Amino acid sequence: MFINEVKIRVKLFKSQPYLLFALSGILATFGNGLIYITMSWYAYQKNNSIGSLALLMFYIWMPSIIFGPFFGVCADRYNKKYLLILSNVVRGIAVFVFAFFMLNGLEPNIYYLASVLGFFISFYMPAAIPFVKEIVPENKLVEANATVDMLYEFGTIIGMGVSGVLIYYLNTIGTLALGGAFFIISGLFNYLMKYNPINNFNKFQTKKQTFLNDYIDSLKYIARNPSLIGVYLTQMIIMVLIMTIPILLVPFTQVVLKGDTVLFARLEALISLGIFVGGFFSPILCKKISAKYTLMFLTILLSITLYIFSINDNILISYIVYFGIGVGLSSWAVVISQAQLLTSPDFQGRLQATFYSLSGIGVLLLYVLVNYKGNLISVQNFYLVESIIAACAFIFVFKIKNCELK
Repeated sequence: MFINEVKIRVKLFKSQPYLLFALSGILATFGNGLIYITMSWYAYQKNNSIGSLALLMFYIWMPSIIFGPFFGVCADRYNKKYLLILSNVVRGIAVFVFAFFMLNGLEPNIYYLASVLGFFISFYMPAAIPFVKEIVPENKLVEANATVDMLYEFGTIIGMGVSGVLIYYLNTIGTLALGGAFFIISGLFNYLMKYNPINNFNKFQTKKQTFLNDYIDSLKYIARNPSLIGVYLTQMIIMVLIMTIPILLVPFTQVVLKGDTVLFARLEALISLGIFVGGFFSPILCKKISAKYTLMFLTILLSITLYIFSINDNILISYIVYFGIGVGLSSWAVVISQAQLLTSPDFQGRLQATFYSLSGIGVLLLYVLVNYKGNLISVQNFYLVESIIAACAFIFVFKIKNCELK
């Protein structure tokens, strides 16, 4: 079974667009890992306040919340390949410009850069997720998404892991410039992809319809297919957990586990390893017990491990449980595959953008709570809240009846 699954994954890379899409993703996530840590370091050093990090997240996420409908319509109207190129190349150029100003003795506002990065990364998700469906056979979607998720995780781990060393040797300016270069190279790989759009975006060019009307059409579509709401809400919840669980680990490591940066690094590696392992085995589970039962298993595992983590102060148990949290988070690849399979291609970009925006609201709310109420609420209780949120995802999957997951 193991060997057969490896062969299936390797065979995916025989497709030129998928290979270049995956390579582009690794480079972009590596560059993003570098830039994320470097920007966080710069903001904290500049303001000497954890509030500056929460503000940084605000500027990164707010564009997707405000402009989500616009991004989604663009993904459905226009060639997704060009949107991916636009997202990666413009982010690279923006980072280069910021580094250039710093090199010349200027001190640009880091939040301007965060806003630009947040705006153009918001083009990426609504275009990338439907894009995979157009270049991969439907019966291989779970494997394709899981593999990309594993590679993205790998790129992020390496980028964030080496960022500290690079900041030491290349300083902030050099590390930012390097991250920007990886974005631009990623865009070049997107440009080289052989891609013939199969979506109907050309038909929109003859319609006398506004962006707002196009977006309203997507809301009408999901209203006609209410069973899809459970799939997208599950996806939204998992995205919120992916983006917020790591931010709680720093205070948890220091306050609860009485650990240092070495313990923090080990736990970060274990959650990433869990996502990597889950990404390999979740498609096998989907074939054996169905996608719905796989999602039920992974989301309840996520809820239980988060709960155990919230009441635990033993380091060894923390290692085991945090790895389990990573396995539970691998449900992301399964749920986006189901969203791809069950949604008409004409509406995927808009629906992805809508629920990505809702995810952003959830992420920002938790960051605000941590920033302003962190001294009143224990970090263990924050993980308890995360456990309850994961349980809600399990309930959404369990309740899906009229639209059985494939």
